[in-house]
Amino acid sequence: MQALTKKIKMEKEKQLDKDLKKAEEKKDRALDKEPNVFKQIKIGLDYRKDQGLAVLKDKTKSTAKKFKSKTKKQRGNVDEVDREKVVIFGNSAGGLTALNCLLYGSIFTAAICKYPVIDLKDMHYNTHRFEKDYLNSLVGNYAKNYDDYINRSPINHINKIKKPILMFHGKKDTVISYKQTLKIQEILIQNNKYSEVIFFDNEGHGFRNIENKEVVMQKSQEFLKNALNI
Repeated sequence: MQALTKKIKMEKEKQLDKDLKKAEEKKDRALDKEPNVFKQIKIGLDYRKDQGLAVLKDKTKSTAKKFKSKTKKQRGNVDEVDREKVVIFGNSAGGLTALNCLLYGSIFTAAICKYPVIDLKDMHYNTHRFEKDYLNSLVGNYAKNYDDYINRSPINHINKIKKPILMFHGKKDTVISYKQTLKIQEILIQNNKYSEVIFFDNEGHGFRNIENKEVVMQKSQEFLKNALNI
């Protein structure tokens, strides 16, 4: 009886592994097809490349494998990066990462963020109900990880950031309130003359208006030229 139970358990575990693998493969295929949101990102990246900027984008595990395979035979032929002109881009939770990279690291010279997470505590209490559980995967349970919510929130350390930052935020954002960005606007501009914060009255969490997207690209290009002296 025990042997039969063990066999059934092993078969269930194997099936679970197969299901998980299929789910991961399905996810990778979906990302590789570049649905609209990824096409929008790609347009921005192509624009920056056209302006003579080198872009390194974090996408998926499968893409990383392809990149490693393609570049394996080209090592030693890649142009060196100017360490004084490395900028990090981040949207939403990526904006949280970008700001914290400026706070706690020395790799990046500047940052460009769209609708960034600045105050994790505020987001926990005020975000849209569909995003309510997102922070559990990003930081952990609020009650058990309260100190992390405070320590990882850029708003609590914003005076320490002296590097240039360009921020964009929509006033109709129901996921991350634009008021988070509004709170630190004055401090950012005081800390660095190239910092700038731009608000869009008719945008939410993700920009749709084509004119606003053009503003983002143009302002980003101006910011990079000024902040990096290029």
